[in-house]
Amino acid sequence: MKLIKDVRPPVVSGYFYPDNLLLLKQKLRQCFLDEKGPGDVPEPEKSGKRRITGLISPHAGYDFSGVTASWGAYTLAKDGFPDSFIVIGPNHHGIGPYVALSKKAYITTLGKVNVDQDLLKAINKRGIDIDDKAHSKEHSIEVQFPFLQFLKEDITAVCITMYDQRRETAEKLGKILREAIDETGKDVVIIASSDMTHYESPERVNKKDKVALQYILNMDTAGLYEVLKKYNITMCGYGPAVALMNAFPESKPKLLSHTTSGDFAPAKDVVGYASVAFFRDTD
Repeated sequence: MKLIKDVRPPVVSGYFYPDNLLLLKQKLRQCFLDEKGPGDVPEPEKSGKRRITGLISPHAGYDFSGVTASWGAYTLAKDGFPDSFIVIGPNHHGIGPYVALSKKAYITTLGKVNVDQDLLKAINKRGIDIDDKAHSKEHSIEVQFPFLQFLKEDITAVCITMYDQRRETAEKLGKILREAIDETGKDVVIIASSDMTHYESPERVNKKDKVALQYILNMDTAGLYEVLKKYNITMCGYGPAVALMNAFPESKPKLLSHTTSGDFAPAKDVVGYASVAFFRDTD
């Protein structure tokens, strides 16, 4: 792909998800219709209640985590799309600052995701660096977008990588995001990109993930850090998840789906995936 200024080319198109448009749409449809998926391809509600504040969504190849990821997109579509998204992913490669914004628009097989300039500026001025190198090889954010683009073409987002996922860093980022959202007055959904326990037996993955998810569902961020360390739970996006939870501490989370890669490709060692939605308590 020809490099274009201010555009980040895809790095896992053709690997984590198809680089052919028709095949990608077919794959996404299959994820929604899978027996472990929602069972329906949703039409976005234009007059939805807009109760969702955030999602935790997996970021592996679609053959493994796509069905679980479809649950978040499905629930969001039924609730109504927001003005914009903030997508936070772990920095697997350790490139760039500990926490970094991107000023470049992400591109996937389905097209370009434009940067929300108002949100970008509001977050940047609160001390979060802009460094596109931190995003250059990272897949955890990129794989979130095709599910959203499949349902709504014109979406905008701000993307953030986290190499430093310590509790104080995640909580500070969450506070910054909430201040930036409030300043812009926009309706924003935060997507925290994370897989769960990595490469253990299905029994151990399910057991460990259940423990971590219970703390997430209880909105207990301090407890989450404790059990991740105590039980060696290798959830890779705990920082993004805690940033989301700290940005909207009043939210009520709901587990939409939990699977492992072994549900789709049986193996001795598997990876866990979860889709969690966070709702405003408006009832």
